[in-house]
Amino acid sequence: MKKETITIKKMGINGEGVGYLQKKVAFVKGALKDEVVEVNVVKTQPSYVVCQLERVKEVSRHRIQAPCPVAKQCLGCPLLHADATYQYEQKKDLIQEAFSKYTNFSFKETKLLDVLYPQEKDHYRHEVRLPIVFYQGKVSIGIFQRESKFFTYMSSCQMQEEMINLILKRLEETMNRLKTKVYDDRSKLGVRFLIMRHLEGKIQLLFVTGNNGLDEELIKEIKTWPSIASLYYTINTSRYQDFDTVGYKKVFGSSRLTFSYEKQSYQVSLKSDLPVHLPMHFKMIKEVLHLLPDHLQQVLSMGSGIGLLESFLDESIKVTMINDKGSASEDALLNLQSKPNIRIVKGNEEEMIIREAKKKEADMFILQNMDHMSETLKESIRRSKVKHLLWIGDHYSMMAKDLGELSALYQLETLLPYDGEPHSAKVYLVAKLRRRS
Repeated sequence: MKKETITIKKMGINGEGVGYLQKKVAFVKGALKDEVVEVNVVKTQPSYVVCQLERVKEVSRHRIQAPCPVAKQCLGCPLLHADATYQYEQKKDLIQEAFSKYTNFSFKETKLLDVLYPQEKDHYRHEVRLPIVFYQGKVSIGIFQRESKFFTYMSSCQMQEEMINLILKRLEETMNRLKTKVYDDRSKLGVRFLIMRHLEGKIQLLFVTGNNGLDEELIKEIKTWPSIASLYYTINTSRYQDFDTVGYKKVFGSSRLTFSYEKQSYQVSLKSDLPVHLPMHFKMIKEVLHLLPDHLQQVLSMGSGIGLLESFLDESIKVTMINDKGSASEDALLNLQSKPNIRIVKGNEEEMIIREAKKKEADMFILQNMDHMSETLKESIRRSKVKHLLWIGDHYSMMAKDLGELSALYQLETLLPYDGEPHSAKVYLVAKLRRRS
């Protein structure tokens, strides 16, 4: 196979290096910007080629030795071989490129801030969702990589909290000792997946199983572990893996975990979502407070989850939270019960948005946990004539496209990228807009 030489021009949206080969875009996993690399072409399409990195001929000053022994095979941390400076510079470039491509906003008028980064760059994941498989003669918890089929054992992952890794190892040992049956598509029996969340020394644990549910011996053993606050299971034999749409059956324990930040205490149930990197999320919230306009009186907040951001808003601000997820709404009611300025509205999100926006009372709309804006939401924003918009999301290209459609009415004031998942190519973004006069 003929080897080709490519100069890497930028980082792609998945963390890969991007260059050009015979007038086609070339994607090279593992290559960094400004490197000259020797590659083999493994896939050819009319407009692009996918290449396998063979040798780095000119090495970037940002390249480091990846601390994970399976970094080259595992797809979970595509930037583990790049230093922090490189990661932050390239993530900022991705934001600028998306907003330059999809909008007419001018960066002479828009302030694009440097990437906000966390102190904790390793062992930050407090929640995992992982398959349980029978691999090489034993029950294992891990992931088969899509293309290579390389199996990544997840019980020693550098990104997961140490407590998560400890419990995963203990579960593997226990299930092998008890000869726990792993799910089989034909019989529809056995354990299939697990979801685990760790907060302040306590674990919520959910097994997704076949029709036979959880083995009594496994339940009996897990119940003796002091760190397990609650155990659930759900029966799901569907080929689809959207387990949040089905009911959870509690085997034992408390319905919620409690965690604290500064003087605020929060409760969260298993079905409610939490940010991947909690300390980073709270750091972002502190920066968002500085972006809020002076003399803010009323806020309409959508996709607000369990109320983390809202708990920091000044009590002089009247807040209406719209939440279409029952578990998150119930958690938010508990978390914000001491905040008389906050009203939580449950129901169909789009219907609630139309109703609340018609009142034209809010000075600011805050959007969270949204992949994109629906046409209903965009039209509600236009008609409400709300003065300020704040959108916090992790799909920056979709954010750029949707905000671009509002550019005739709104000026993009500030973009604040933040690193919610270190060593990944994912970029989280805060966008602050003001209605044009």
